[in-house]
Amino acid sequence: MIILYYEPGNSSCKKAIDWFQNKNISLLKKKIDSLSREDLMYALKISDDGFASILKRNSKSSIKSKKIIEDIEEMKFYDSINLILKHTELIRTPFIIGENKIMTGFNSEEIRRFIPRVYRH
Repeated sequence: MIILYYEPGNSSCKKAIDWFQNKNISLLKKKIDSLSREDLMYALKISDDGFASILKRNSKSSIKSKKIIEDIEEMKFYDSINLILKHTELIRTPFIIGENKIMTGFNSEEIRRFIPRVYRH
């Protein structure tokens, strides 16, 4: 099952949802503020760069968000998890989790990894 966490009104999230619908791929949509600890931990486990791959880049963040992101980088792992769950606005959206796959943000090339293998050929 593919889970897509989204921010209402975010154009990248809309593009990702439309892409999955156009490909007839089943999708469970959830608002980013309902991100579960289990999904966050799983995403970090399978990501290449850990927190860096899921958090918004500093150039796109407010001063307050930049400070929180800096704090996360200095904290112990479980403290960072708790802070991220409290401040889900720091996570890049759409936040897409599939079986052994994760993607943050919308990229028309990378999203193809969610097409089932039998349809890729």
